[in-house]
Amino acid sequence: MVDSIGGFQLPASALYQRLAKGDAAKQATQYAQNPQVKKEIEYFRQKAATVKSVDEFFKDPRLLKFALSAYSLESEQQYPARIKEIMTSDPKDPKALANRMLDPRYKEINKEFQLGQLGTANLKLTKFVDKVVSKYTTNEYEKKLGEQNPALREAAYFKRRIGEVKDVYQILGDKALRAVVFDTLGIPAEVANQSLEKQAALVTKGFKLDKVNDKTYIDNFLKRFVAARDRQAAQENASADFNSGNMALSLFSGGRLNIYV
Repeated sequence: MVDSIGGFQLPASALYQRLAKGDAAKQATQYAQNPQVKKEIEYFRQKAATVKSVDEFFKDPRLLKFALSAYSLESEQQYPARIKEIMTSDPKDPKALANRMLDPRYKEINKEFQLGQLGTANLKLTKFVDKVVSKYTTNEYEKKLGEQNPALREAAYFKRRIGEVKDVYQILGDKALRAVVFDTLGIPAEVANQSLEKQAALVTKGFKLDKVNDKTYIDNFLKRFVAARDRQAAQENASADFNSGNMALSLFSGGRLNIYV
């Protein structure tokens, strides 16, 4: 269900308050009963048990999409050669593409699937498949939250992942974590053109890395984030209304000129 009034999304702050009071893990698990989600889970379980080779795995777009979605990397499906290299590279090789990517999700999917070392062996393990299914369900649930308000999905993802962060560069490497921190701290997008060191300094100045597992600190930080997004949305709406008003005035003025000519 999308929370909206007259086609407009409800403020992220109000939605986040409701989200924060609930049990995110439990809600994500319940979402697995969504008919479409359930259908995809059943397909993954069935195909994972029968896929015979790494090439066969990558040739099945539905199977690959499920796996990528479990790690919030579904957009990578449009780059099949790159994601194949990432997922099959040696995790112990510092020069491997997976290890050269800043975003920790690439290392995670590489390390857990182990396609380069074990082929499709892990896909035959019930424990591993259950883990991927759980990750997929969580990501799909968070995507559904994003339909209510995009900031809600980012907040849920941030809350789930931030505790795993060991250094500031992991935040900079993860687009979602980075967006939450930058928007909360009011760091402009143009800062991305500066060196990583300068970006890191700005982040550590406003975000306490030693508090990533402090639930109260993270909750308060996310309240600031959704409030910032609400302000941004209000400014964009005001600008859109102003521009629409100018256009209407221009058309009206032009109409009057046509009438009197």
